[in-house]
Amino acid sequence: MKEILPVITGRSQLRDTKKIARWRKIAEEASRQSGRTFVPIVHETVGFDNFLSAHDSIHGLIFYEEEGVGLTEAVSSLIPRHSSFFVLIGPEGGFTKEEITLAKEKGLIIASLGKRILRAETAAISAVALVQFLLGDMG
Repeated sequence: MKEILPVITGRSQLRDTKKIARWRKIAEEASRQSGRTFVPIVHETVGFDNFLSAHDSIHGLIFYEEEGVGLTEAVSSLIPRHSSFFVLIGPEGGFTKEEITLAKEKGLIIASLGKRILRAETAAISAVALVQFLLGDMG
């Protein structure tokens, strides 16, 4: 993971935050603790529509609890064609159907973490860890 881009979606409970500096400090401390030489860049928040419109096409995964291909299939369809890609995790309540439709139109792959519904913070940690594992980044 090289960058963290907090995206405000239709179901996001947080609309405005003053916590970006705190999140950057956490990223730095976590990187140091885990022995990483690179600290992920934590960007300012951006709206979902603005995120999508900033790119002609987007390479990556968007996790959706109502549909999606398995994670192994989703990651293998991105690699080796793209050396970097986005991983989008929804807020509590997930992405709206409209957001998923827009994401598909931009080229994101709809992926699933299985039948369990995870809390947003747990889903983010699980998804990133599993993607890193599938990419061979975790041994």
